[in-house]
Formats: sequence, structure tokens, C-alpha cells
Amino acid sequence: MKCSQCGKDNNLQDRTGNSGRCTQCNHPFAFEPTQMDYKAQFTDPFFAKAIADISAENTLYFTPKQFVYFIDRRLKQKGSVGPSQLGCLYISLAFFFTAFFGVALFIFIVSGDFLSRIISFTVFPIVFTIYNIVWIIWFCWRLSRSDVRRQEHRYLVKGLQLVGAIMALPGAIYGFIAGSIAIYWIAALIGGAAFWLGFFQGRRIEKIPETFRVTAAQVQGWLDRWAQVNGAIPQLLPHEPAQLAPATVEEPAPDVTAYSFDRVVVCQNDAIAHMLIANNFHFENNCAILSITGYPQNIFDTTMQMLRRNPELKVFSLHDCQASGVAMAHQLRTNPKWFGEQDVTIVDVGLLPRQVISTDRGLFMQQNSSAAQVARTLEPAVKQGLTPEEREWLEAGYFVELESFSPQRLIRILNYSIAQSRELEIGGAEASGSDLLMMGDDTGSGYLYTSESFG
Repeated sequence: MKCSQCGKDNNLQDRTGNSGRCTQCNHPFAFEPTQMDYKAQFTDPFFAKAIADISAENTLYFTPKQFVYFIDRRLKQKGSVGPSQLGCLYISLAFFFTAFFGVALFIFIVSGDFLSRIISFTVFPIVFTIYNIVWIIWFCWRLSRSDVRRQEHRYLVKGLQLVGAIMALPGAIYGFIAGSIAIYWIAALIGGAAFWLGFFQGRRIEKIPETFRVTAAQVQGWLDRWAQVNGAIPQLLPHEPAQLAPATVEEPAPDVTAYSFDRVVVCQNDAIAHMLIANNFHFENNCAILSITGYPQNIFDTTMQMLRRNPELKVFSLHDCQASGVAMAHQLRTNPKWFGEQDVTIVDVGLLPRQVISTDRGLFMQQNSSAAQVARTLEPAVKQGLTPEEREWLEAGYFVELESFSPQRLIRILNYSIAQSRELEIGGAEASGSDLLMMGDDTGSGYLYTSESFG
């Protein structure tokens, strides 16, 4: 393992012999892979690279939960198997067994022993069948795990179908040529069942929720250990957004209320609003950033006064893909605390169920009963804007959190949405190249736009 300070490569003997320190610079190692759980074994350089990548080379702030999602994804990628790896392993093992029994078959045939010929002719298909059954069992076991990424599930489904086809077709042909009805039907039935199972699993991949391989407490322990050895991580935001507000969001001067913003981003999650403010998104885009709960509390009322002064205001609703998030645009449009008494344009930039359902990017989709309960109690006006497929998805308890995206990706998506809204200003609701669609508004208080895709 390379030292995070000097880059010296220290093997296990070097590390244990020097009390867990680098033999060159004597800097302590934060982690020892051999003493970690097999599901979460990593080195100091692995952890350092994860911090550098999520912070875009230490230029962006990120929340603790964003790092939990990020490190979990990296650990799953580290332990995942790709199609090329599966193919090479299957072919190499198959070649080994084929060569071994091919040589045995040749020896038996040359020996002239009739009984040996019969045995050699039946042993090969038996071994071939057992070999593929082992692969089918492994594929099914791997597919049953919820801590595997959806993209790997897709590879496993294709692999299961391929092994089923390999077993069914050549096995059945071999049994037919050998004149063995038993071999023919065993190969055809087991191979066909594996192929059908792969097809069935492929159809339900999008409905399989994903679980974390690591816990938030584990990740927090790793972060504490890293800070103890290598110093605090400047880009890691505190758990409570309120801890940052007094330092970064100052009270506005009295005369500031005479001005306004052209845009406001309203976040469902305080932590997301916290992250955007910390990364100066409001300065770079000349917009206000608030949360639906009223964060930042010390400037919320003043900011709302400023926003209500602008008749051309555009409101961007940024939320998790869950029932309470989907209802947020309706709340902004009807609640007097927000813009219930104003004619404003609201752009729902997501995350929406249709965006999750239509994507194949392997979003971290979870499921629980409380999310399903909230979905069943949505107001009719909110349900009216959802398709039957979206309502079914929400009422099944599925959800995706915005914090599963890295800061860089979230900021890029939000920048894109603001740029698309400018196209609407120039070319109208059907502006060329815009994927923001105007939705029906049953309140008469402005327009509601939504995006078909999320970034």
C-alpha cells in the first residue's frame, strides 16, 4: 500500500513491522485492509482518491451523505464483475475442463476398452452439465443480492441467459447425437429454465431496490480516522446545515430589499441548499437559494420580500424523487408562504419518477413503506400531473435521493436546467432543443414546467 504522504509502497510486512507507519516518512496509515471487513476493504490511496473525485480535486464542497453514497458506489465497483471478466473466466475454465476430458476421451478410445469408451462418452456431458449448473447457481445468487449495482445486475442477466443457451443448444445436440434421451432432456430443460429465469430477472431489474453495502456510521468512522491521521477534510460540510449559515450567509443590509433576483432555487433538502450555497452557486448564477423548510433561517423572510418584488421571477423546484418532493411544486404554487398569491413561472427540475423510470444510468433506487404511505395521501391536484406508471412507482414506496448524485453532477444538471429555461424565454414553451415541457396548471397562478430528463 502506498503512503498518502510520500508515495512509498509498503507491503504488509513493512506496515506491521513499523507499527502501521510508512518505512520512509514514518507517517501512519489510516487503514489496514487486512483487518477490514471483506465487503469494505480499501487502502489509503483509494480513500484519498474518493475524496478528491467527489470534491472535483478539492474544489467543491460535499455533504456527508453524498460521500456515503459515493464511497458505497466505489466499493461496489471495486468488487463488481464486468461482462469481459465473466466471459474470460467462463471460457478459460471451460477450455480447461474440455481439454482435460478431451485427453481422457482420446486415451480411452485408443485403449480399445469398450466399457471405457462408453464411460468417456457419458462423463463429458455430465461434467459439462454440472459445470454450467454451478454457473447458473452463482448467477442466481449474485442476482439475489440487493447490494449490487443495477448495471451489474444487467450484466448478470445477460450472462445467465447466455449460459442457459450454451447449455441448452449444444447439450441437446450432443444428447441427440449420442442417442441419449436423458442427456437431451436434462440439457434442454435446465438450459431453457436458466434462459427463462434470465429473461424474467431482466424484466424486473428496474423494480429491484438497491441497498447500501456500508452504513453511515461506518463511513463516519472512516472519515474521523482519516481526519485524525491526515487532518480535517476542508470540503466536507458539517452534518447540520445551520452550522454553516452564520459564517457564509450574512444578514443583508437594509437597502438590499429594494433589489431582487430573477431566479430562486428552492430545495427540498436543507443539505442540498447548504451544498449549493457553500459552492457559491447563488453568486455564479445570480439567484437565491432556499429550502422548502425555510433555510437559511436568518435571511429567509428578507429574501422572500426581495423575490416577491420581481414580477418576472422564475422558481426552480429541486427535490428528491419521492412523493413529498413531487408535491413541492404544487406547494410553491399554492402556499401563501411561498408564491400562492403571485403569478410566477415554476420550473420543476426534478427529480421526477418519469426521469428515473426512463433512464438506464443505474440510479440508486430505494424502497420503504413510509414513502409508499406518503404517496397514497398525495392531493388530487398533484396526482393529476402524474402518469399511472408514476403513481404506481411512488405508491410502491420507491424513491431516489438527490444526495446520491455528486456535487459536480448536481450543479451541472441545475446549470443545464437554468439554461433551458432561458431558451423558453427566447423561443416560448416549444423552443427548439428544450426538453422542458409546460404542464397544465389548475390554479391559474402562473406556469409549471417540468423536464423529461434529469441531466
